[in-house]
Amino acid sequence: EEFKINRRQEPIIAIGGGVCLDVSGLAANLYRRNTGIIKVPTTVMGVVDASIGIKTAVNFHEKKNKLGTYCPPLGVLYDTSFLATLDSRNISNGSAEIVKMACIKDRQLFELMEQNAEHVIAQKFQVGVGYFDYMLNSCIRSAAHCCSPWSTQYARQMLLSVLY
Repeated sequence: EEFKINRRQEPIIAIGGGVCLDVSGLAANLYRRNTGIIKVPTTVMGVVDASIGIKTAVNFHEKKNKLGTYCPPLGVLYDTSFLATLDSRNISNGSAEIVKMACIKDRQLFELMEQNAEHVIAQKFQVGVGYFDYMLNSCIRSAAHCCSPWSTQYARQMLLSVLY
């Protein structure tokens, strides 16, 4: 309040990897009942999962995702140049999430990952290779599609909470 920020109009801007984005989303949702959030992912996992999903959960008492809320971001900004700063282990971990999504929804994506895994890790999803964009965008579309029924329901609940 001393900074003259209107919590209903000024969003939180979260910059970081998957855990940071999840914790920031949870904090945004809990702080005065849903302060808006804009997510800027800096890891592969952040780009393809945490920044898109609306579930914001954290582990509690050694149980995975025990505390959480549903909080869709106002927006997501991703820049693959952040990925260039990651080590190969981090790229590999995020790529595993892409493989998981590919197994569930996208045969072409799975085949691309299977054929190009070493190149993906070595090049860190940098611009200049057309299938990198396809890989990331395919995951983003899949995650957004999975969240869309939740987002619609969430929007309805928010509208009802404003009206009543």
